[in-house]
Amino acid sequence: MRTSNFLILALCFSVSIIAVSACRKDKNATLPPATQTGANTFGFTIDGEVWVPFSECGFGSDPCGKFLVNVYPPYVDWVFSQKHKGRISQIFFRVKDVGSYSITSTGDKLDSIKGGYSPGTINGIRKVYYGPLPGSKFVITRYDSIAQIISGEFEFILKEEGLNPDTIYIKNGRFDFKFNTCKCD
Repeated sequence: MRTSNFLILALCFSVSIIAVSACRKDKNATLPPATQTGANTFGFTIDGEVWVPFSECGFGSDPCGKFLVNVYPPYVDWVFSQKHKGRISQIFFRVKDVGSYSITSTGDKLDSIKGGYSPGTINGIRKVYYGPLPGSKFVITRYDSIAQIISGEFEFILKEEGLNPDTIYIKNGRFDFKFNTCKCD
């Protein structure tokens, strides 16, 4: 009787762990929709895999661990982090509308952006890629200072610094945020 109760309990525990893992995997398996409503969403694909920010909230954790979006003209700063399997990857960029010294419009802002991506520490080495390089795009599809919403799409070609640098391609990027947003999961 005790053995069968233990087996049932172990089976239930195993099924719940598998279900939770499957839910988390499915959550990260799709890009968020390309919206313009201030939905606080962000994602892109890299090497054919979806990357969305994820950082659990908890005692002593960074309350802005998932993302931090600061809009303070003439700049917009973004930092997005993903903590997965003990590795922290991050994408960050800053936009400055060099034409008017204040982002006030939609359209292509590639000439006013700097940023980078770090996939985390790999084999004891922290890699960081910078750019964007020619062939990239960064388009703001909605900038609404009244509703405080900034939305858009991007694709980046980024390169490591140093001799024989690697190049990475970030594709299908999209974002939709309320101004000055900070969040963890």
